[in-house]
Amino acid sequence: RPPPAPPSPLKPLNFSCQWACRFVSSMAKPSLRARTQFIRPMTLTTTLWVCLLITPRSELTAPTTKASGRFWLGAVHTGDAGYIKKDNGHLVIIDRIKDLAITEDGVRFSPQYIENKLKFSPFIAEAVTLGHQRPYLAAMICIRFGIMAKWAEQRGIAFTNYTNLSAQSRVYELIQHEIEQVNSTLPEAQRVRKFLILYKELDPDDGELTRTRKIRRGVIREKYGDIIEALYSEQEYVHVDTTIVFQDGTKSRIRTDLEVVDLAPEQSKPADQQAAPSLTGS
Repeated sequence: RPPPAPPSPLKPLNFSCQWACRFVSSMAKPSLRARTQFIRPMTLTTTLWVCLLITPRSELTAPTTKASGRFWLGAVHTGDAGYIKKDNGHLVIIDRIKDLAITEDGVRFSPQYIENKLKFSPFIAEAVTLGHQRPYLAAMICIRFGIMAKWAEQRGIAFTNYTNLSAQSRVYELIQHEIEQVNSTLPEAQRVRKFLILYKELDPDDGELTRTRKIRRGVIREKYGDIIEALYSEQEYVHVDTTIVFQDGTKSRIRTDLEVVDLAPEQSKPADQQAAPSLTGS
């Protein structure tokens, strides 16, 4: 009989950093034999084991240059943005650097990272985080209708459909609580400042999501431009008068007012109108 075939060479890992961020929040502490550093804010890691896992065997002896995108100065350029937690030293991977957005003040943030945190809530089906080249972050929320409907029925809240339920004041209070919970885990500059609840669910058939339910941000900006601008104005409500076409061809006209909730109303006031801090003397 011929000798057994040698074991197959190590192959690149098929590992999702987004999965790790969503479910375990951090990647734990870097290995004692690995050196992790950050360059604008790319995560670099240096360890032979990582090199063997990420790099095909045929490339291990190739010149390691920055242009290759794999090694530079002995480190692997992961292409991910991340940071080290001060409280426990854990490495947190935020997102791919190419997917980061920047606020008007130059603060980098990951829309997808914040959206995934918001979708931890059983009451939030989809979230769109806004803020690129804007003064603050805002969010458009889609409720998870099945769970929210049961929640409303248990509390005697009357509603007729998704649009009607999403406009209920107690639903807004619940979603506000969920967003504030997420905000408490984020740096102040990356917290959601304003939000509203959309009158419909985002749908791949409407081009708003891909078939794998990733947000088509260009379509969202074009389709909901007026609503987005309202989130960055002094408006308290956005009037909507539109028609929805269902898969079977039927149409439904929607007329409603979306409430814009400001989670930090004091920051909207001019400096001379903000409440002065109280001073007490002994």
